[in-house]
Amino acid sequence: MWIICEKNRRDLVKVELGLIIQQRWPNYRSQCSTGIKPYWNVRDDLSSIDGTILKGSRVVIPEALLKDMMQKLYVAHLGTEESKQRSIPLTAYLPNINSTIEDLIKKFETSGKF
Repeated sequence: MWIICEKNRRDLVKVELGLIIQQRWPNYRSQCSTGIKPYWNVRDDLSSIDGTILKGSRVVIPEALLKDMMQKLYVAHLGTEESKQRSIPLTAYLPNINSTIEDLIKKFETSGKF
């Protein structure tokens, strides 16, 4: 869990998101920065604890960790559907996570790299 906190501290969007969660959301989505807008629809479900951002009981994944997590899932031969259904979405949150998983796996299948 400490690596998630560390990556969140280096991610400017997550730093801004943490401050907004602790202080106050703008009145309108249009008042949010581009990086914060994807979280607007789930803003009431977000909390911040010691640098870790949660959506309910799921950890908000720093983008810097997503590729590493996908490599581990794919190496386990879970494939696209299993990766989306079994692992990440149950414990983690990232806006548009399913399409992000699909895009990363397609990229890996065509180039061999995440």
